Amino acid sequence: MIAKKIVDCRPVKINIYVGTPLPNALGLAKSIPYGNSFAIIGGTDGSKDLDTAYIYDPAGAGSWRLLPNRLHQGRRQTIALTVKKEIFPACP
Repeated sequence: MIAKKIVDCRPVKINIYVGTPLPNALGLAKSIPYGNSFAIIGGTDGSKDLDTAYIYDPAGAGSWRLLPNRLHQGRRQTIALTVKKEIFPACP
């Protein structure tokens, strides 16, 4: 597996490239919807598994923001999903 710094977003119907390069090489990561955008979680840079999560900001030319929270350990090909916070009990 070769990790790359490329984001390739291709709408199914029109096949147009849109994207901003990632801040570093990344492969085998998981993407999940986040608001009007998406997040990329974990993956590998080609030499080690990553514990990072990035949010893509589509405003303007688009940019990536590294989230402060980390996975407990680096993971590639992980599973990630979004859930509504209402399914969890309130914190005391």
